[in-house]
Amino acid sequence: MTGAGGFIGSAVVEALLKEGCYVIACARNHKNISYSERVECQSVDLGDMLSMEQWIPFLDKVDAVVNSAGILNENKSDEYRKIHYDMPRALAEACVECEVQKFIQVSALGNAENSRFIQTKFEFDNYLIALPLEATVIRPSVVVSLRGSYGGSSLLRAMAVIPFFLFLPGNGEQRIQPILLEDLGTLIVKVFTRKQFKNQVIYAVGPSIMTIKRYLSQIRYWLKIPPPFFVHIPMLLVHLVALVGQALGHGPLGKTALNMLLKGNVAPADAYDKAADYTGFEPRSVEVALENSASFVQDRWHARLYFLKPLLWFSLALVWVVSGVAGLLAEPETFRSVLEHSPIQPQYYKVSAYLFSLFDILLGVLLFVRFKVNWVVLLMFMSTLGYTLSISAWFPGVWLDPLGGMLKNLPLLVILPIYWVLEDMR
Repeated sequence: MTGAGGFIGSAVVEALLKEGCYVIACARNHKNISYSERVECQSVDLGDMLSMEQWIPFLDKVDAVVNSAGILNENKSDEYRKIHYDMPRALAEACVECEVQKFIQVSALGNAENSRFIQTKFEFDNYLIALPLEATVIRPSVVVSLRGSYGGSSLLRAMAVIPFFLFLPGNGEQRIQPILLEDLGTLIVKVFTRKQFKNQVIYAVGPSIMTIKRYLSQIRYWLKIPPPFFVHIPMLLVHLVALVGQALGHGPLGKTALNMLLKGNVAPADAYDKAADYTGFEPRSVEVALENSASFVQDRWHARLYFLKPLLWFSLALVWVVSGVAGLLAEPETFRSVLEHSPIQPQYYKVSAYLFSLFDILLGVLLFVRFKVNWVVLLMFMSTLGYTLSISAWFPGVWLDPLGGMLKNLPLLVILPIYWVLEDMR
């Protein structure tokens, strides 16, 4: 199972375990994979697994392969092709070599002409179906879970809980055909356990089509948020926001997600019935599931924190950079009232102030470019704590500063651990 630590992959692993399977779970970080005695974790960087020979050692005594690996936005040049085509092609060729019985590909629903994401997915789909291998391609629409969210589903939840208003892209009539995550996992297992396995494409969708306006309204109602005022955002502004999200390169907001949304994300008219006939399983209506289930306070916390997290990230990076620059530009005498109580010798006041300022700028820049975020936040916390304790020991009177310079460190010592927790997205 590739992509086993992802939103879809984790549900598929769960469904396979319920079926009594033993799973070799491949993911970049094994900590994202659920623990079980019947799960063998393999930490692999899929972007480097591009040859058949690399995959062969994983396939000993394997009956089937499920590939659910994918990326919504590229962080490196031609990353779509590596993850969506080159890597699974090498894996599929290894399956042919090792005589693995079945290969299930979790693809995507959309038009290849509208997105490089979809294009690379479809290129491998076509290659896989032509191999001398029992293969099925699964193309899901928007995947929704009542137990949690990730990526695009988290973004839609966050849009639904904005106080007082519900912002819609254009007229909000873009169509989706969502499927429950747990039903997608079950459907994949149904395909896997079929005895008469044949090469084909299956659309994994729910029985009903919803507009974005209807879906967001249903999510808002499910999260127990009062009815909103609808605000229709001009598409030019929506595209600009997507470009900003693409430039930041973090989260699902970008050109790929927008194109998939605007072009609609629905299956052919008879796709739901064909999938049900082939698998013997009928996915439930997401709309009915939302109406018949309860949300909890944790669901609202997550949805409300979604847009606050990037604001927190930007403000922390800005505070560290600006404070560092201010330290570089300040006169040396500015620091004398504090440093003269420290063990630092007077001749080193200036260089000490500059070094502390440069360190602040470095941490702020590293956070802004998202380099080793958890470690950077930890260094920010330790430096703030060390600074606060040291100054308090050297010069306790600084706490009485009418501008509250030291007092402002106290909320920072709380905010930094909160952000550190929020950074864990899985």
